[in-house]
Amino acid sequence: KGRMRPLLEFTPVFVVTEPYTGLLGAAEALGNPEV
Repeated sequence: KGRMRPLLEFTPVFVVTEPYTGLLGAAEALGNPEV
């Protein structure tokens, strides 16, 4: 879980730099709850 903390801290930056990837990932997660 050591990588989770820095990932969460940089999440805002990731969403801003990669909005398409972030939206795609969210849509995929919501569209495929079984995965």
